[in-house]
Amino acid sequence: MERMVRRWRSISGEEVQKKFEESTPEQYGSGGLQGDYMPAYSEKLIGKIFDFTFDDYETCSYCFTGLHELTWRQGAECHEEYYQGHEAEEGIWFVHHVIKGSCPPQARTLVIDENTGLVTLIHAQFGNGCEAREVARTFHFGRIAGADSTAKLHHFTDELVGVAIQWTYFKDRMAIKHIYSSEYYYTYVMQLKDLCWMASNPADFVKISDHLYLFSFLEERQAGTQAVFLINMDTLHDVGSFLGINSEEQFESYTIGAKGERSTMETYIGQ
Repeated sequence: MERMVRRWRSISGEEVQKKFEESTPEQYGSGGLQGDYMPAYSEKLIGKIFDFTFDDYETCSYCFTGLHELTWRQGAECHEEYYQGHEAEEGIWFVHHVIKGSCPPQARTLVIDENTGLVTLIHAQFGNGCEAREVARTFHFGRIAGADSTAKLHHFTDELVGVAIQWTYFKDRMAIKHIYSSEYYYTYVMQLKDLCWMASNPADFVKISDHLYLFSFLEERQAGTQAVFLINMDTLHDVGSFLGINSEEQFESYTIGAKGERSTMETYIGQ
């Protein structure tokens, strides 16, 4: 078994910006992990309008006008974007989009929970002070304006620590084992044909409900990509997104999905 080689390099902020500006939704909106278990884009979002309020972030409004067409406002600015949206379960939406024209490149991932009137917004941008290609992000926990809700806000949690799940993206191939090893880190093990890889990366864990958890990490040991997954611990399915400059040095921003199987904390696949 051979170790996967290092396939990334430091690139400048100007290069990152150029790759972002030259990429189109048709290019950046699809990727290698969009497999057999990715949920469908949801038509049920079309026509929905949400106003989101936060204690630490400016109020913003989202209007989903089509399957991939989004208009959103924040302050005096109005944006029209390509987005990808999925229904994680009834009344709970996973939404991901870039911010067109942003410099440095920026994107958002949202979990919108109509059942509780809550929202989590992850605002990401390229450049974290270490590498221009690495993604930095902030988490903002808020409410859907007008919702009759006194529910506790989504919040960081350590409830997944000690859990391991083997995720499968394609039938009979492409299994990646996630080991949620601490409150701030996770480890993954990946095997592809005769190649393998293992790494630990910084991570964040957010509790959405009694069985839904948002898990996000930065591939600090790889190409600097951000990943976000909304995990259903009852069904062991997830929906997620990737944002970054990939190992082929292409800008990517797309959603994915996988099915999972409980595993052990040992750092190898198949257990």
